[in-house]
Amino acid sequence: YLLPALGHACIGGGEGSQQTQFHLTWSGGYGHAHADSLSLLLFSNGHELLSDLGYTHTAYRAWTLATAAHNTVVIDGQNQALGSRKAPTDGSLLGFDARSDRVQMVSADGIRGYPGLAKTYRRTLIVVEANHQQRYAIDHFEVSGGQTHDYFLHGDADVETCVSTQLELRPMESLLPKGLDWTATRNEGEAHRIAEPNYAYGFLRELHAATVPINEAIPVSFRATIGKGPGLRVSIMPEDGSQLITGVNPAIRPAGEDDSKLDQFNRPFILLRREAKDRTSNFISVIEPYEEEPFLTSVERISLPDGAIAVRVAIGDRTDIIVIGAQTGVTIPAGQNFVRFRGDYGVMSLRGEAIEHAFSLGEGGWTSENFRLASTGLRSMPLQAMESGKLVLAATSLPAPEKNDVVRVVTSDGWVYPYTLVAAETRGDQLWLTVGEGPGFQFDAQKQHMQFASFPQREHSGAVRVEWTTRAER
Repeated sequence: YLLPALGHACIGGGEGSQQTQFHLTWSGGYGHAHADSLSLLLFSNGHELLSDLGYTHTAYRAWTLATAAHNTVVIDGQNQALGSRKAPTDGSLLGFDARSDRVQMVSADGIRGYPGLAKTYRRTLIVVEANHQQRYAIDHFEVSGGQTHDYFLHGDADVETCVSTQLELRPMESLLPKGLDWTATRNEGEAHRIAEPNYAYGFLRELHAATVPINEAIPVSFRATIGKGPGLRVSIMPEDGSQLITGVNPAIRPAGEDDSKLDQFNRPFILLRREAKDRTSNFISVIEPYEEEPFLTSVERISLPDGAIAVRVAIGDRTDIIVIGAQTGVTIPAGQNFVRFRGDYGVMSLRGEAIEHAFSLGEGGWTSENFRLASTGLRSMPLQAMESGKLVLAATSLPAPEKNDVVRVVTSDGWVYPYTLVAAETRGDQLWLTVGEGPGFQFDAQKQHMQFASFPQREHSGAVRVEWTTRAER
C-alpha cells in the first residue's frame, strides 16, 4: 500500500504470520519527527527483523532520533535535518507499483534531508516473490555528496539477536573522531545533542571491522541468539573503498522506560562504510528474510556499463535477473542465450532457457530471441484545471493512466505530490482524473498558482504537471 500524503509505502506479501512487509518512509519533519528519511523497516514471520525504535521517553531519546539509529545512509557522520515549515525535509516519490504479487517496487528521493550536503540521495526497493510465502528484496541506495557514506541496517530490537559473517572480523575501538570527548545523554532534555556531528556514533559499541572484496556478494546473517526463530540474511555487494563494521547499540524497548536498564539490552547492526571522496556510492543489497533456513541459492552482481545496476539471484532451478536504471539498454547472459533490457526497473525469471515471468517499468522493456515485453515511458502533461475535485488535463492519444496507477503532481519548484488513480475519463478534448485521496489543493490556472488546504498549507507558483509511468508484465 501507499500513504502518499504521509510519505510512506509498504510492499511485500504473504498471509498471516508468514507475511513479509518492507516499509520505506520519506515523510517530512514538522516537530514530531525523527531524522529518518529513506529509512527501511522489515517485518517478516512475526518479527521486526530490521527495526525502527520508534518514540521513547528515556535518557537515550537522542539516540532514537538519530539518523544512525535508522536503516538508512548517514553522510559524514551528520544527522539529517529534522525539518520545519520553513525548511522542509519531505522526500519525493519517484515510483511505486504494487499491483502484482510477483514483483513490487518503490523508489523515493530524500535529498532535502541533507540540505547543502547531499547531491544525490535516493533509494529503490524491488521485492520479488520466491514462492507463495517467501520473498526477497533488492535494495539500491544511491548517494553522492560529502566524503564518507555509512549504510546502516539494524536488527531486531525485541529479541536478542547476533550477527555473523564469513569475513575475518577484528576488534575496533571506536567510530568517534579522535579527540571527541563523548558522554551519554542523561535525560530527554539533552536530545538536542544529536545535532552534534558524529555524536550518535558514541552509542555504537562492541565494534568489529573487516575489509571486504569488491563487487562480490558477501552474506551477513542476523539470527536469534536462543532458539530457531526467523532469521535474516543480507548479501551486500561493496564497492571499492568499503569496510564492513558490526556491533550493537541500545535496543531501548526491552528496558521499558527504566533508564537504569538502558545499557542492559542491545540490538545488533551492520554498517557498510565507504570513503567516497566526492564520488557516488551505490549500496546494493539482497535482503532475504526466512522462517527457518535461507532459501536463495546464490546472489551475484552483474557488471554493466553506463551506471546500470543488475543482480542475478538463483532460487533452486530458477534464476531471477533484476535491473535498475538501464536507460541505454543492456545485454545480459541468460543460460546459453542473452536477454536485453532497457528501462527504469526490470525483473525477469527463468527456468533453464524458458522465461517464466517478466516485469518492466519505464520506456523500453525486455527482448530476447523469441520474447518481447514492451513498456512505454514517462507521460507528462500540464494540469489545466481543477473541477469538482478532479485533475483536468488535455485529452491525449497516448495511453492514459489506469485504475490503481500512481500519478504524480509535480510543481515547477520540484515538489512531488503522488495520488492513487481511481478513474480516468475523456470528456471532449479533456482527460479528467479522479484520485482516491482527493487532491487537497486549489489550482488557479490563469495565475498558475496552487495552494493546499491542510497543514502546512504549502503554496506553489508556476506550471504544474501530472506524470505517470506505464508498466508491462507477463
